[in-house]
Amino acid sequence: MLETKEIVSEKRCRICHRLLPFWRFSVRPRNKDGRSCACRDCARPYRKQYYKQKKEVKKKYNETYRSKNKEKCNFLTRKWMYRLRLMALNKIARAYYATSLSCVKCGFSDTRALQIDHINGGGTSELRHMVYCRFLQKILSSPLESIRNNYQILCSNCNMIKKEEMRENYIWRGKHTL
Repeated sequence: MLETKEIVSEKRCRICHRLLPFWRFSVRPRNKDGRSCACRDCARPYRKQYYKQKKEVKKKYNETYRSKNKEKCNFLTRKWMYRLRLMALNKIARAYYATSLSCVKCGFSDTRALQIDHINGGGTSELRHMVYCRFLQKILSSPLESIRNNYQILCSNCNMIKKEEMRENYIWRGKHTL
């Protein structure tokens, strides 16, 4: 006969002894109930102190790991950036109620050549002050109305033509182009 486990909705913290909802405890699969014994509020100071003590050790470990596994780390970074870029492109397409990813001007749909364009210009100066992944995260956290007013999807050809037509001065590898 199968035993049924009782579903627990509350748990008592071992540190502050308060009876709290189950979601106030961090996930910990090793424990019998799958949650930590201390609530998140009580565990926070411990985690901060542990991080301060182990910061240099963790930093050294990460540097060693990255140097030994350079190809794997580079591959994972490229994969993460590719996914982040696709998510940003999809959000911009959603802002325009588009059913597929394609250039706004010519309809080209190969995602390898699609770019995020600033409608009113100023993309070069924004990216100069921001790392590319932060720019993508900014798009992902922006409301759809803001995206609709500021960004659009263009293929690389249409984007270059737009830059030339608008005579946007942009810097490429430290040299001004005409």
